[in-house]
Amino acid sequence: MRIKCIDTVLTTDQMKALNATGEHDYSACFTIGREYTVLGLTYINDPEKWTTMLFELCDDNQNMTSIPSCLFEIVDPRPSIFWQARHNFPNFTLWPIEFYRDFFHDDLREGRPGLKRVFDIVVDRLTHEFKE
Repeated sequence: MRIKCIDTVLTTDQMKALNATGEHDYSACFTIGREYTVLGLTYINDPEKWTTMLFELCDDNQNMTSIPSCLFEIVDPRPSIFWQARHNFPNFTLWPIEFYRDFFHDDLREGRPGLKRVFDIVVDRLTHEFKE
């Protein structure tokens, strides 16, 4: 699945619709007009935080970022064959198996040895999945 960034900041209406709190400015991580490969999908249904579909992406800084889908438009709708579905009520994910390792996202963000290499392999695999 490929998407194109159409904005980097949630509008007031989007924040209200998503039940989002806090500041949501992704301009340091994403470029308007640039295309990205979706690494995974996360549907969050948490009224105390927010309710939305998040795209799991490799951002412009080569970090994994979860970002609201409303900031993108779909360019190529084909889902990855490498995604596995899991339902952890009330949330739902479609992720590569590697992302389901306990604390994967936190450990990657904290720079745990070896996880950046795993992340880079996943990004490469999904980026080249539909290349001809």
